[in-house]
Amino acid sequence: MGCGSSSSAVIINLDRPDPFYFAGEVISGVVQFNVNDETVEVDELVLKFVGEIGYTTRYRSSRTTHTQHHAVAIINTNHVLAHPPAGQKELTYGRGPYTFPFQFQLPNNLPPSLNPHVRYYVQMYVDKAWYKANTQEN
Repeated sequence: MGCGSSSSAVIINLDRPDPFYFAGEVISGVVQFNVNDETVEVDELVLKFVGEIGYTTRYRSSRTTHTQHHAVAIINTNHVLAHPPAGQKELTYGRGPYTFPFQFQLPNNLPPSLNPHVRYYVQMYVDKAWYKANTQEN
């Protein structure tokens, strides 16, 4: 998986090809953060685990039936991949690839994604106080 922008690109690789996980299992893999500019300064690099339940509603206006799609978050956790050492405000990365292994355990009470209305994402984003987090990959 990958996402690109002018200053950086993100690739997320899970350690196993089967995307099916049971509640309580461990998700692990590697995030590759490719810096295209000379330097990038960030507050943190964060991996998020997001789960949603989707549903639709229908309503009628005039002679037309409309369908609206909704998503309700059921989990949203952050896992810091990199943060500055004590006494430093930011992390600085020069041009090139950087890899960050990750591992986290799924909660035991998650509904299964066998239901087509339940889905989960692993996202990586660059946290910068003045910067909108648009370097992100699902």
